[in-house]
Amino acid sequence: SVVEVQVAPDLKTCKVYVSVLGDGGEETIEGLKYAAGYIRHELAREVNLRNTPELSFHLDTSISYGVDMTKKIEEVIKADEMAQSGRIDENGEE
Repeated sequence: SVVEVQVAPDLKTCKVYVSVLGDGGEETIEGLKYAAGYIRHELAREVNLRNTPELSFHLDTSISYGVDMTKKIEEVIKADEMAQSGRIDENGEE
């Protein structure tokens, strides 16, 4: 998924941040870099600009980082609830 696009004020360059579900993010970015010329050509056909920006693709890991952090927070909450209910002691043992 395209997460963010940053276009330079002079419209000459464009950074495209892409998030990839699962493994293979680096391979996906390499594929997009390989196809950048074609994508730029198609963009030029659809968008009426004097100059079509040069595209650079970058892997965005913020979504997967957020998912990992959410899982860790849920684990801490569960451990805290178990400790408060007396099912485990403060050392994490039942």
